[in-house]
Amino acid sequence: MYKLIIDGLSKDALKKLADVVNVPVKAGKASLRELLSSHAVRRAVLPPLEHVSERRRLAGHNERPPSQSFRAFEEFGRDIRSVVAAIEALRDDLAERLNVDIARCEERASAMASLPIFDESRPIQPNYAIAKASQMEGKQVARVRGGEAVSQLGGPEMEVLILEFSDGSLMTLEFFQ
Repeated sequence: MYKLIIDGLSKDALKKLADVVNVPVKAGKASLRELLSSHAVRRAVLPPLEHVSERRRLAGHNERPPSQSFRAFEEFGRDIRSVVAAIEALRDDLAERLNVDIARCEERASAMASLPIFDESRPIQPNYAIAKASQMEGKQVARVRGGEAVSQLGGPEMEVLILEFSDGSLMTLEFFQ
């Protein structure tokens, strides 16, 4: 039996994923094991993650056996390769079940990472050029976000608009001050 511990994998996220892939789970009891589509996928995904999890559990509870000389770099490399293969198997399984194109998801994630980050400490003031931009929301523009971007060291200050369209596409407009 695998007791999988993954940092950042919340029960809420598992429950939402269970809803999306139509897997019935008991309230508050969703686990990654239940969401994997087949025994073959479970066999590919769970053992490498459990191996790393078990090692971390020993270190975290001061139960680690006395250290011995061994080829640590090679073992670490082998463990990482097995975890990467497990995550790829999980990704491929979910992509098939959710009918998504992985390359397109990666492309979108890359584009999203390049969006400007708003400086939350500097809210939009009424005199800003972008203050009335929310009036663009309508048939094609689903959402407008605006504000001052976090400035890069030595870079210019700028106001930013992010327009989210009803087809899921995004556009940013940057106004240098």
